[in-house]
Order: sequence, then structure tokens, then C-alpha cells
Amino acid sequence: MLAIHFCSDREETIEVLSDLLGETRRRVESGQGVLAKGAARVFWINPVADLRVMNLLEDCGGRICGTDYLFGHALERIPEELTPMEALARTALADPMVGSTTDRAEKICRDARRFGAEGMIVSRIPGASHCATEGRVIAEIVGGRLGLPVVEIEVPPLTDALAPTLSGRIEALVENDPWEAGGSE
Repeated sequence: MLAIHFCSDREETIEVLSDLLGETRRRVESGQGVLAKGAARVFWINPVADLRVMNLLEDCGGRICGTDYLFGHALERIPEELTPMEALARTALADPMVGSTTDRAEKICRDARRFGAEGMIVSRIPGASHCATEGRVIAEIVGGRLGLPVVEIEVPPLTDALAPTLSGRIEALVENDPWEAGGSE
């Protein structure tokens, strides 16, 4: 959620991130974790803003190892040394939504390999421009190229009634055999 809020309140987001980093360092130093050591590493494509849905993965025995948050372009400052139009154009091109779906899938493949993903979740969010059809294309490219199990889920604006169904689909992904055999951590 920090990536989303960084767009609107950088100072507060940096403060929250600093506190989280401090807590993470304390937990690492003390060897304290929050998930089982064998929790499946799942890369989440089109992560949803509803944290309850994101938490379903942990409830099902998995953990997020990476994601393609679509707000990364918010980190790009508009260069002041360029002409205004060129500066805005460069900032716009930093948006991961610019370019082809294949380009986005290539980046996801690189990140998923780097983070040791053992499975993927692709969210479809009704009404979101980036989720209508490209999720399936990305799932086919990434799943095929990396040989990972992939589950596509549709996440409506109100998820309360669908939580059991979403949990069942995520559990099926997490219970897949590839990481059980390798004992990944």
C-alpha cells in the first residue's frame, strides 16, 4: 500500500517505511518471522488494494515474494533540467503500463526468477483498465516460460462474500507440489 500512498503523501509514506524497516531489522536480528519457513513463494500480478485479499495468501500457507505494483512511476521525479514536455514524456514512459503486454510480461519473468517465485497469482479487477484481458496474456507468457503454476482470480470491489472462494483457489495454488519437494524457504 505504500506504493499507492507514495503518490499522494511522500513524507508520511517515507516515515511509515522507515518504521517498517526498523521493525524488520529488529525481527531479522532476533530471528523472529511471521510465516512458516516452507511458505510457498508467490509472485502476485496486478496486486489488489484490498489488504484482506492479499492476506488470504498468508492464511493459505503462502507468502508474497514479489509483485508488479503499477505505481512505480510515482517514484520518478519530473526532471527539472529538461524542457517541460520532454520531462513529462520521460515521466510518463516510466509507467509500467506504457508499452506492450509482452514487455510487461518480460519484466515480470525477470523479477519472478530473481525473487525465486514458485507460483503466481494474477488478479483481475473489474473496471480496472489494465486487468481486462492482459492478465490472461501475462499468465500464459510467464507461466509457460517459467513453468510455474498460475491461478487467476477476479477480485470485486467488495470481497467479503467471495473470501471463501478466493481462499480455495489460493490454497490450490499453494498446495501445489513444486515447493514441497524442494523444501524452499
